[in-house]
Amino acid sequence: MDFIEEFVADITPTEFEQLCVRLFVSTMNTHDGKYSVDHNIIKKVPDGEYQIDIEVRHQIGLMSYITHIECKNRTSKVKREDVQKVYDILRACGAHKGIIISKSGFQSGAKQYAKVHNIGLIQVVNGSLFAYQATLSPMAYMPNYPRHVAVMYDSEYDVFIHILTENNLDYLKEYMVG
Repeated sequence: MDFIEEFVADITPTEFEQLCVRLFVSTMNTHDGKYSVDHNIIKKVPDGEYQIDIEVRHQIGLMSYITHIECKNRTSKVKREDVQKVYDILRACGAHKGIIISKSGFQSGAKQYAKVHNIGLIQVVNGSLFAYQATLSPMAYMPNYPRHVAVMYDSEYDVFIHILTENNLDYLKEYMVG
């Protein structure tokens, strides 16, 4: 059992979708170039149609980038097959990066596949993680922690490393535009 599983978010489907969209709108609001964040769109490509939960388009200089975000609000962990499907959709739609957001975590096979194919993994958890973190590092104490936060897995996909809130999105921005 992963340590983070103790903090599984108690969140409604609507709250989950809104949090995911806000996470990327907030990230891109700090971006210097042009950007757009679209929610629940249908992409028509030569091999069919795909529903995309969140599409972020941003421009750095003359270069344009597309990131697709898949939101998994379910009670079971994301499986390898789910990550494979996201990767296939990224390729079919011409997206440059992909991110999967889950409230229940990721199976080891999903983490392994995401690592090989550079797909970012984020888990939405209860904000009480901050209270736990405070017991480990008094400098990190936040008396008014948010109800929900997101954690992004490190480059080895074995432990979470970056706690993301709407005021602390540097690592996510670096992943997307860095």
